[in-house]
Amino acid sequence: MAIPALIDTVAQRLSKAKLSAIEDRARRYILRHFAVTGRAPGLAGLQRELRLPSEEDAAAILTKLDAADLIVYEPATASITAAYPFSGTPTGHGVEIGDRTLHALCAIDALGIPFMLDAPGLIRSECFWCHAPVRVHVEGGVVAAHCSASVVAWYPEKDSCGCTATSRCVLINFFCTADHLAAWRDASPGEQGTALSLDEAVEAGRMIFENLLR
Repeated sequence: MAIPALIDTVAQRLSKAKLSAIEDRARRYILRHFAVTGRAPGLAGLQRELRLPSEEDAAAILTKLDAADLIVYEPATASITAAYPFSGTPTGHGVEIGDRTLHALCAIDALGIPFMLDAPGLIRSECFWCHAPVRVHVEGGVVAAHCSASVVAWYPEKDSCGCTATSRCVLINFFCTADHLAAWRDASPGEQGTALSLDEAVEAGRMIFENLLR
């Protein structure tokens, strides 16, 4: 399967955004803050980090990053709720890195976090159909252990114009077997997409996120 042709990558959106140096510094700072703390920085913290004149300047940068679909920013509350691959709230896709648990926006984002941080990670998720636990340990750039070789992931053919976090990520999930994916598809006849083996899903995660902080 041609994974690059299938996957809409953050790197593609980043390239199209044509960020200035200060905007890219903001993007990197947000990702590193999520990686260390499990949550997004606030406007005041971003202003201090980038030495901006005001919080309004920080908000303007966040608005551009949101428009490029690199983060999810809520102007009404002046808060960042997500920055691919991270979610600021639990999603059902947890990634244990060292002594902290990070929350990923989807199954493939969870698999990509150990590659982006260049650190061993244990993905704790579940089958979207039967809710059986799904565990995948990524270390040294490969799958070091997993709960079952029968695990698959679903990648939907959703129009990702706008916010990928709400239009596509919510459907990128693990299934403990191909049969359970088939059962879910039978119950959701309008959903179109591609089934990925665990190895293909890991490769997609690596391809999307490995270089985002390099």
